[in-house]
Amino acid sequence: MADPRINRLSVYLIKRHVLLGEVLKKRIQAHKIEIPNSGILFIDEARVNPPKWIRSFFPDAEIDYEKLKLFNVHPSALFLTKVDTEDGERIFAVTFGGGWQMMEKEAIEENFGLRTTLNLINPKGLRSIDKKNLSLVQKRSKENIGKEGVVSDFGIDIDQDIIQSVVGKSKDRSFGSVLSGKDSLHFSTEVDMNNLKEKLVDYYKAYKSEEYKNNFSWIDQIKEVSNRSIIIRLNEKVSGYIKENSQEGRIWLSIPEAISWEDVAGFRYGNKKETLYPDLYMADFKGVFADENIDTDLFKRVNVYGISRSKENVIYSWKAYRSLNAEVEDNGIKYVLSNGKWYEIDTDFYNAVNEDYSSFPLSNIKLPDCPRDMNESQYIRWVSDTENYACLDGARINYDTHSSVEFCDLLSKNNEIIHVKRYGGSLSLNNYFGQVVVSGRVFLTDLGFRKKINSKLMDDYKLKGIESKKIDASSYKVVIGIISSCEDELVQIPFFSKVSIRSTRKMLEAFGYDVSLKRVISLEKGVD
Repeated sequence: MADPRINRLSVYLIKRHVLLGEVLKKRIQAHKIEIPNSGILFIDEARVNPPKWIRSFFPDAEIDYEKLKLFNVHPSALFLTKVDTEDGERIFAVTFGGGWQMMEKEAIEENFGLRTTLNLINPKGLRSIDKKNLSLVQKRSKENIGKEGVVSDFGIDIDQDIIQSVVGKSKDRSFGSVLSGKDSLHFSTEVDMNNLKEKLVDYYKAYKSEEYKNNFSWIDQIKEVSNRSIIIRLNEKVSGYIKENSQEGRIWLSIPEAISWEDVAGFRYGNKKETLYPDLYMADFKGVFADENIDTDLFKRVNVYGISRSKENVIYSWKAYRSLNAEVEDNGIKYVLSNGKWYEIDTDFYNAVNEDYSSFPLSNIKLPDCPRDMNESQYIRWVSDTENYACLDGARINYDTHSSVEFCDLLSKNNEIIHVKRYGGSLSLNNYFGQVVVSGRVFLTDLGFRKKINSKLMDDYKLKGIESKKIDASSYKVVIGIISSCEDELVQIPFFSKVSIRSTRKMLEAFGYDVSLKRVISLEKGVD
């Protein structure tokens, strides 16, 4: 038997409870070939089409692509094999071409490729990381470096980045020189149908290892849930809590994106135009749809509309499901619903974040309640006019040539740097907390920035001792204010906002600032 050639494979691990006949999508009409002592090969009928450029670029030209044999052929195949592993018999899938589309998504083991890759690569041999950040706009980005590196070379925020996939150099070339993976594992090595099972035993052993925790333990802190059956079960649980008014699951509504409150007259749910609501509350939503079955499916169907104060037209719109926040436990696992997506949270991480937030220092500065008819900017200016504070709201100050940031909203004569934000969803608050960090950092490091601040202040409020290149951050107090109708002094905010403000506090305290949180009571009606 000749030695196997080098092949590049994409391998999936099938969930333990899934049978061989349940892996292939039912609608797939594939040719089935049983290979003795190896597995079953499913070949989907190849799709033969003329190149798109013929019709798109030459729509009026008479080109006989059939005679010229100008065709794109897209073959797909799926190979399923049973392997005796240390945990008993497991099914693996190897896909060719578009073969991954032939499988039921619910059949595959999530993160098999990611975990196997992290266990097999050199932690100093990372080449690419695909990550999703939860702090600002929940953006996804792919970071590549010109040479091999470590995690710190990729600017990973271990509290707020979800790793989607990794590419790195293998510690053992028998597994392939370069490995990558998320749900599937990708590698190139000397392998074919004759030695595949032997190789898969080794890859499975690597998957089961916990060696990755020595360098990448934080990847288990937050995982996006893609398993449809789990999502359905969690949504059913949330639906039950809503109907029963249960306090077992923390469930509430919030605004899922950053909005300009100054021009928002209020919100309405669906086509119910009779009433505008100043904010989003579960009690209001349930009142509007009292005659309907209030479950997560309803939230997915109904739109929330933000109405303009100046033009009285719709300026914001999103599905109510994106406004639905929940923190629930299922089978001993913590889950968080945020901006329309479910996340699995490591229990230790969940507890640590909540403990840190519960110990957040509370500011004793006096700020008046926010009247119902005032938006955020109006409130800040009103406080500045009636209390002893300078107003810097809206005063963006340049730094680093092309960047600018608000230093703060209110400044006291006692070096209290006060930021104020109306309560919103994770994205709005996380963006706010991020700006607080930028402001604190630039204030310490940029003399020109400090001078520009003073140029906007009356003499009584001008900052003293800022001319030196290095200033003492401990002389300043950073107060993070949140306008909220929450009855607790410690404002209840979404879990991912707790993660974000935890990071903000760590950085500001590392700079030397005194950091505290301040609830500004909103006189809106209703509290969830």
